[in-house]
Amino acid sequence: MKIRIVETPPGPAPEEIRKEWKDIEMVAEIDTGGGIRTSNASDGGYKVTTQEAIQALKNAGKNEAANFWASIPLAESLIFHKDVCIVIED
Repeated sequence: MKIRIVETPPGPAPEEIRKEWKDIEMVAEIDTGGGIRTSNASDGGYKVTTQEAIQALKNAGKNEAANFWASIPLAESLIFHKDVCIVIED
């Protein structure tokens, strides 16, 4: 499936970096909630590989945000809560 981010997602990054996700489209899958969670913030979200997410930012010309995410240690996937996304392709 493919999602589009339509709102600024929550998270630990500075707001100006998080805002750059808006209007980004990425291939995603439904997050099944497997693994250890530190909070329920990602319940009902979409999982995108970190590499795909960073590349999507680069493709949109949002290089500052892409460089930010590429410069910090991240998990293999990022979870975007369903409230900040729409599904644009099943």
